[in-house]
Amino acid sequence: MTDITHVLHNLAIAPRKVRLVADQLRYQEVDAALAVLPLVIKRAALPMKKALAAAKQQAIDNGLDASTLIVQRIWVDEGRKLKRAVPNSRGRVSVRQKVASHVHIVLRGEMATKTPAPAKRAAKTTTEEVAATEPAKA
Repeated sequence: MTDITHVLHNLAIAPRKVRLVADQLRYQEVDAALAVLPLVIKRAALPMKKALAAAKQQAIDNGLDASTLIVQRIWVDEGRKLKRAVPNSRGRVSVRQKVASHVHIVLRGEMATKTPAPAKRAAKTTTEEVAATEPAKA
């Protein structure tokens, strides 16, 4: 079993909202999780689907079998904060913080038994070989 880690940085949605979607994906097969995400009615579902698809492709590129991939771990950390001033009554100012999220996805799967060999190109022929194979013109 091999693990692949994928990180989505600075998702502009609060972590507690993203965790609601992440909790639905934990310990599922990747294909099942990708099938569930379009049905989730949360704004974080689309970025999570893209991140999970990118993690799956990364795992395939590293030689893991796509049919054995499962979401082993998924967690959401707090990212950067944008601080904005909001006017308040009596000339006061309140601070509003816009919070981003970092999503970490760990996929576990088995190595593929056979990796497809790259296709070999046909050997280039020289002009002498082409001239030798053509019939002589009379």
